[in-house]
Order: sequence, then structure tokens, then C-alpha cells
Amino acid sequence: MIGALTCNDNTLNKATTSNNFSRLIYNYSRNYNSYMKYKNEIAVNNLKRLRLGRGLRQQDVAMLIGIAYPDRISHWEKGTAVPSIINLFRLAKIYETLPHKLYLTLSRKLSNEMKEIKSKLVSKVI
Repeated sequence: MIGALTCNDNTLNKATTSNNFSRLIYNYSRNYNSYMKYKNEIAVNNLKRLRLGRGLRQQDVAMLIGIAYPDRISHWEKGTAVPSIINLFRLAKIYETLPHKLYLTLSRKLSNEMKEIKSKLVSKVI
């Protein structure tokens, strides 16, 4: 399930040299660590509520996005996986909302973290 974060067949096919493979593993582990840090916020999302509000089934959303298996939509809604950035924007278009509103709890947490970091940087300058 977590493999849905960054790894796909195209990415793995491109990892033909040891250098590319090392980069792939490094990026995957970074994304996995980010996922684990924010997994509670990712689990609390608005995907199912927005989908049901539009009267759509998971199969409908999968078809609109171009995904062969609707179970991926289920994983996103449960928070056990996250959509790629492209699919995040596709979902936002389907649900007629802004991308950050799909994961509002995560968006708020990240915003608060960035405010803290910014205030620390400003205090260092002064």
C-alpha cells in the first residue's frame, strides 16, 4: 500500500543503473518517512465525503482519473495510501474543490509548521 506513494512500473523501469536505483530507493524512503510522520493527518481526509456528495462510486472516480482498479480510491479514502500530485489535482477537479481541501487537516498542520519555522528564521535575522 505504501508503495503507491512514489513507486510505479515506469519509475522502476527507469532504474536501470545502480545510480538510478539508489536514487529511487532514497526518494522512496524519504516519501515513506514523510507519510509516516503525517499518517494521522492523511487518514483524516475529505475524499469519501466529497465523492458521496457528488453521487459518485469509487468505480466512477477511478474511471474519471484513468485508474484501472477502484480499490486505489478506497486506499486513498482510508488514508492507507496517498494519490500522486497529478491524481490529487484530478480529484480536486472532479470534486470541484481546491487540492488542499481534500486533506484539510494535513494542510492546516503543515501551515502551522511553516509558520513556526518562519518565525524562527525571522528571530534569527533580528
